[in-house]
Amino acid sequence: SRPIILVNEGCAMSSHTTYHTFKLLQLHKYDVDFLKTEPYTPEKNPYYTDGMSILNMLHLTVKKHKNLVFKLPINFLLKKEIHNMLVSEEARICIIQRENLLDITTCFVRDFLQESESQTNKTFGEWRTSEERSNTLANENLILDELARQQKVVAHKTHFMNEFVKNQKSLISAEKLSELCFSEHTMLFEILGFTLDKNIFDSYIKQLPVKEKYNHSDVIHSEDLTLFKKKLDKMGCLHFWR
Repeated sequence: SRPIILVNEGCAMSSHTTYHTFKLLQLHKYDVDFLKTEPYTPEKNPYYTDGMSILNMLHLTVKKHKNLVFKLPINFLLKKEIHNMLVSEEARICIIQRENLLDITTCFVRDFLQESESQTNKTFGEWRTSEERSNTLANENLILDELARQQKVVAHKTHFMNEFVKNQKSLISAEKLSELCFSEHTMLFEILGFTLDKNIFDSYIKQLPVKEKYNHSDVIHSEDLTLFKKKLDKMGCLHFWR
């Protein structure tokens, strides 16, 4: 039993890519299991009991399942006790990152940093598919603050990868996985120690939709887009603008 961990965070197509990685592994007849994409969250983990630490909850969870596939934010892996536990369980780890930080930041701001009354009356799933969410624009100042945080996340992931993931040389692109890129999925499988069959992959992806990309000017509220883009440029993020 070796847990299969995709290091990825919310708003990064993380649940989507985690579940479809599990399905592809399953179609290849690899002996894998799936519980939830986020078993590190007590309210989403059926093994959690009052007072249990996150470490003990995760350890119990991976012991209960053979080769459990789930995602884990980098801040959990940076905790020495959790990292050591996963090393002892011989976890297979692949680190994934959304390449366009402006996309993930805009998404995060709209979903978590600008709560509205219409949002608080809905479950998260209902909010993500609602008309209100579609009409919500992300505040430019919140975006700039969140961008700075996301740049640190990428730095933490890259450092962890270089230090502890010997068979991964670059971050796997969440966008390319979601765009059903065969070569990116091939690299993901290789990092995890598996082999991806193109015929199985092609047969599976035929049923999956690919969303069109939006224009950032349609989802960001700014009094002066020219000035906003100058600020993006100063942060080294203007190339994310679409």
